[in-house]
Amino acid sequence: MKRFLTLMLAAALALSLTACGGGTGDANTPSTGNGNATSTDTPSGGGDNANTDASSGEEDSSTDTHKVGDTVETKYYSVTLKDITFTDKILVCHGEKADKDTFGNAEEFFTPSDEAFVDENGYVIDGIHGFSMRQDSDNTYLYYNLEFKFIGKEKRHSSLVITEFKPVVLYEDFTFDSDYMAFGRIIDKVKFNNCMWFNFNSDDYKLVRGLGLMIGGGLDDELKPLSNDVYEVRGIIQVPKVVAEDKEAELTIKLVGISYSFSQNT
Repeated sequence: MKRFLTLMLAAALALSLTACGGGTGDANTPSTGNGNATSTDTPSGGGDNANTDASSGEEDSSTDTHKVGDTVETKYYSVTLKDITFTDKILVCHGEKADKDTFGNAEEFFTPSDEAFVDENGYVIDGIHGFSMRQDSDNTYLYYNLEFKFIGKEKRHSSLVITEFKPVVLYEDFTFDSDYMAFGRIIDKVKFNNCMWFNFNSDDYKLVRGLGLMIGGGLDDELKPLSNDVYEVRGIIQVPKVVAEDKEAELTIKLVGISYSFSQNT
């Protein structure tokens, strides 16, 4: 599949990296605004292990199409897609008390936003950290939020888990499966670790690093049977704007072989 360049200029996207921690930008330095960074065409290391042993029993594990809000069980996971929407802006962090390393105590973390990240003079607004797609870009973000629980009867290595949760978007005869990043946390343990988030998966960790978002320790090496942990994952994947502008289209996002359909009219 032909990859779409991420088009976001990491230096520009660092617009408010120090406002809520992370990155190296000066909060008093004028931001260049809606940056669109260029990433390399080759996925850069990190957690998205190409180990396709994830053929996994999770590949096409569900032939049915489901809706947002449905909970679906596969051999290894119980998954609920909570939300999905197109957006040009991501509010990474909001809150002056946010931890600089884990974004714990943030009032909001990695959500779609219409909020301004810079003031009318181009300066970073204190306490806000975000990035946005450049206005003249041909791409936009598809944001998704899901929860899952491991229900497998045998342990599963994290390299398989993050590969299986790679998002794939289907639109007419087109497939989009690159330029994505996602972050996770264990919901049950939020009160014990101050809402600590961690890098879940991405195909461009160079960009994630440039945004000041290399955080947390990631998943445990293995997910084990009979665990009570419930994970929340928030992520984005880039798609062409024409996809978002097609209000009548029925779109599909696939995660661990589960197909969720959605349209802008639902």
